[in-house]
Amino acid sequence: MNLMGIDVKHKEYLGGRRHYNDIELWKDVTEEQWNDWIWQLTNTIKTLDDLKKVVNLTPDEEEGVRISTQTIPLNITPYYASLMNPDDPRCPIRLQSVPLSAEMNKTRYDLEDPLHEDEDSPVPGLTHRYPDRVLFLVTNQCSMYCRYCTRRRFQVRLAWVFPRSSLTGRLNISGTLRK
Repeated sequence: MNLMGIDVKHKEYLGGRRHYNDIELWKDVTEEQWNDWIWQLTNTIKTLDDLKKVVNLTPDEEEGVRISTQTIPLNITPYYASLMNPDDPRCPIRLQSVPLSAEMNKTRYDLEDPLHEDEDSPVPGLTHRYPDRVLFLVTNQCSMYCRYCTRRRFQVRLAWVFPRSSLTGRLNISGTLRK
């Protein structure tokens, strides 16, 4: 690929970002696959071994990945993982994506529902805080689990999806809500 006269396929570019084919895990992935959102969701990084093929992990990150099943699971799309600096544990994208062992440390200030969405939820999966809008949750699954997620209470129940009948009921309720 040529970007502004620069061959970007096998060089660092745009702030040091690597081309995905330069990463061993995706060396044989076609551009069509890489740009397919279904391929991205199907090939998320979920294991320590796969993550080690993308970044050089610190001992604290390795421990964080090992215990991440006790908090929220490791799940990073290939595209997002390709944005991480492989050698800088302070990379903002890496900090957002890769668990640290400190996630297990809870303080008295850690809240289960820090945004108090549950108290504004007339039925499960619907948050109504403002008069003219609602937050409508249809699943607890994300393409990537951010380490700072304020909805991590939902992540505990993997593959949690509302039945269609529940969705219809929530749509009816959302049309009648006014504060």
